Amino acid sequence: MVHPSDTASALVALDAKMTIEGPRGPRQIPLASFFVQPKVSVVKENVLEPGEMITEVLLDAPQPSTRSRYRKVRERGAFDFALAGAAIAVVIAEGRVQTARVVLSGVAPVPWRSAEAEQVLVGKTLDASTASAAGQRR
Repeated sequence: MVHPSDTASALVALDAKMTIEGPRGPRQIPLASFFVQPKVSVVKENVLEPGEMITEVLLDAPQPSTRSRYRKVRERGAFDFALAGAAIAVVIAEGRVQTARVVLSGVAPVPWRSAEAEQVLVGKTLDASTASAAGQRR
């Protein structure tokens, strides 16, 4: 199974947090911690406990030098699930990538953060060659 959500991958790339309300009161977690991989549990897709619900999704204001994009490949028109997608958020200073978050959709049971692609980007000028090298990672 693969996680098909465009929104979840984009929100993880933007380092979103969520508030969860339940019988034991509110708690806040990073959205990246919300999803459960099958190796942890084959019966749960997320960390919600009985009686809990998401009440807020929170995003910090991005730094002025933040750039982000989401792209997906799909078979048909706008309503189709992504065959694969990539959400990317980078902070650029002095012409070089200072931080990078690359999150893939449609490739794993959860929005998949690619540390390997991020490592290729950090410290480099963001150009076609660097983007291509990052795209070769998983």
